[in-house]
Parts: sequence; structure tokens; C-alpha cells
Amino acid sequence: MKKKGASPEGAQYSVEGITALLEGALQATTHDTSRPVEQQITASHRKAVIRLNAELSAREGYQPITTQDMELMVRATVTAQTLQHAIQYMVAFAQAVFPRIGTLVLEREGDIAILQLDTRRRRPSAGSCLLDTIGLLQYSQLLQWLLGERLPLIFISLGYTDFSLAQPILPLFGCPRVNVATRYALAFKASTLARPVIRGANDVDSYTRTLPVQLVGHSQSAPLLRHQVTTCLESSFDRGMPVPRPPELAAMLAMSESTLRRRLHREGETYSTLLEDVRRSHAQRYLDRTELPVETIAWRLGFSDASALRRAFRRWTGLPLSSVRKGDTLPSS
Repeated sequence: MKKKGASPEGAQYSVEGITALLEGALQATTHDTSRPVEQQITASHRKAVIRLNAELSAREGYQPITTQDMELMVRATVTAQTLQHAIQYMVAFAQAVFPRIGTLVLEREGDIAILQLDTRRRRPSAGSCLLDTIGLLQYSQLLQWLLGERLPLIFISLGYTDFSLAQPILPLFGCPRVNVATRYALAFKASTLARPVIRGANDVDSYTRTLPVQLVGHSQSAPLLRHQVTTCLESSFDRGMPVPRPPELAAMLAMSESTLRRRLHREGETYSTLLEDVRRSHAQRYLDRTELPVETIAWRLGFSDASALRRAFRRWTGLPLSSVRKGDTLPSS
């Protein structure tokens, strides 16, 4: 039982306890990856990380970051079109809640992108290094989840010389090169920054359930291609950008146009049907919830003019577009 007034560094539950949980979680992945075991480990790990975060934040004199705060950041990143935009949102979020997670900076050195985390610890220690390494892992996992695939790391940097307590965490990065520097950092190919974010708002709840970080059973596997295409189209509409055509979409998703069409066909979809579905849902939202002129809505949705939108609306619903502007709602498909 923890004694009253014991320092965070001496608390078995906060530092030594979390280290034991991490080691146990890593061992469990090689013996039993059944869902109940994953859930049990994740729950125990989350409690320990949250407790350690609270204790170290108190030592620094500020409120700890909460899982609700981190969920807000995740929800912001899924509105981004590319990974670079998502990281920019992460940087802005860190500025908004400073100093609770320090500062984030994205730098480029030639063909390498480096996401740097400066936790601004006034009293760094092996325990804070453990917590900050977990935070770095969280960012690594978030970037991979946004892409729907593994993000090969060139190197990672740890911002404290004594990273003995963080040792069990390091294999989870999947990176053979670990540096000791003044800041924590993730380094990866700069070309990855242009890759599209393939997650949407509907994906957030299942991901944030395991915040602050998941040790076992975590998958960055991509959703079905039709979902990725839909998310890219929705993002373009939401940001007022030109509608990406199959050649642009294929380039964004790092595949040939023929592969894009073939994989969509395998899923029983085509680019045209997905574009039609997204246009319809966004038309309903714009017409129901905004006062945007029909001409502006048509432009946002990639129609040649307002007449083309009106024709599409009648095709979708059998009704004139003016019926929605009079207060009616778009019938369900």
C-alpha cells in the first residue's frame, strides 16, 4: 500500500508498477492474444499511465492532460486531408493546451520528416522518461492509424539519458535506431506527409477507447478501399477543394489507377457510385443546415453548374430541389 506523501519516483504503483504492467503486456502478446486478455491488460495499463501522468504533472505544477483532451485532438486530425495537415492540427492542439503535453514541432531535413516532442520537464527523471516515451508511442500509433498502415520509422529520439524504465516500450516502435537527444522525436520519410488521412469521424470512438495508448492487439490495418475513397472525397468537399478524380485518388492512395478500379470492383463498388453517394449526402447537409446559394453548393460538390445539381437532386429524390429549401428533408435512399 502506498504511503501518504511518498514521492512519485518511489511509488511502486506509478513507476515500478507500470513497468511491470508493460513487461507483462509484452509477454502476453507472445502467449495469448485473445480479446479478454487484451482488454484486461489495456485497462490496467491505462490506469497506471493516467496515475503516473497525474503524479508527474503535479510535480511540474500544472493539470495533467486527460483522455478527453486527447480525444479532441484525434477528432481534429481525422478532418485533415493529408498526414501533414493532421500533424499541423496536432501542433496547434499542443499549443492550445500548453504546457500539459509540451510542444510539438514538425521539421524536415532533406527527405526526412522529424516530429519533435519537447515535454518541457523542469525535473526530468527516469519516471518522466517512461511517461514521455509512452506519449511518443501514442503519436506514432496515431499517425499509423490515420494512414491505415505501418509507418516505418528511420529513428526515434529520447529526451533523457536514463531510459531504463522505458526499455520495455521501445520494441513497440518497431525501430532499430534509438538516439538520446534534447527532445523526443519520430523520424520518417518526408514523402509520407503527402499521404491521405483515410480515417473519418465514425472511426474515432473505436480508436479512442484505448487511449492513452494500446500495447497489444493494436492494428493499423486499413479499412476497405471504398471507405478510404469515401473519406478522401468527403474531405475534399469539406475543405472546398477540387473533387479528386480516379488518377488523383490512385496517386493519393499509392496505387495505380487500374489497381484502384480493380479493388473497388472486387468490393462491389465503382468510383462513380461512391462519388454519387457522397454528393447526395453532402447536398442534403448543405441544403438542410446552411443558407449557401445553390450555385455555391454545386461548385463545392464538383457539378458543372447549378442546373446539373438540380437534375441530380431530382434523379435522387424525384422532387425539385426547391422542396428542401422550403423546409422539406431529403428522402432516405
